[in-house]
Amino acid sequence: MSFANRALGRRRGHLRSRSALPPLVSGVDRIEALSLPIRLAMLEHVRLHGPATATETGTALGMSAAAASYHLRVLAEYGFVAEVADESDGRKRRWQATAPALTVDPTAGESTAEVQALDRLEAALFERAADLFARYLERRHEFPNTWRQAATSVQDTVILTPAELSNFRGDLLKLLARYRKRHSTPTGDATGVFIAFNAVPRDPPVGKRSRNPKPDQTISIEEEVITR
Repeated sequence: MSFANRALGRRRGHLRSRSALPPLVSGVDRIEALSLPIRLAMLEHVRLHGPATATETGTALGMSAAAASYHLRVLAEYGFVAEVADESDGRKRRWQATAPALTVDPTAGESTAEVQALDRLEAALFERAADLFARYLERRHEFPNTWRQAATSVQDTVILTPAELSNFRGDLLKLLARYRKRHSTPTGDATGVFIAFNAVPRDPPVGKRSRNPKPDQTISIEEEVITR
């Protein structure tokens, strides 16, 4: 979810496209609307399996239809999902995502409130990513060898300037957009593949570091782990 274009209003211009890149969204209230892991899960569900009703969404995520309906209405209020007509039953309310993907842009956050909202959203994204990865590890024996061999987790550390990192992010988003166009819904051997990408500096740049830096408590390694 990319948070930029701060001139956008709460109810106007919810999403706008920029070439092949995912839409940009803005506003503290709209960022807060996404800062719950369950809403991220719901947005992902209707994106992959929508248009879906609140009952269908709640069943898939283990929650009541009433709770699912509430969260979907919040997502709709801020433009992340939209109601569509059910051709078979006009009494049913179905929801679909308004964009195929969203990205987080750390350059947003001009106010303290926006920075704090972004922090909460980042925390929710990390929690959602950890949950999905843990779920895959628990169930990967259920997947065919072709999927276990294709699945991957990568950790690496490279030396980059801010401009190079920005270009890398843009290249990756374009690559994702290219693959996203190949399948609109899970069909045949194609299924939803969760992709989480984080690229952050490990240390302040040379010349900007504290004279009394805190010791690094992490293990600094470069590795590629292929999940089998």
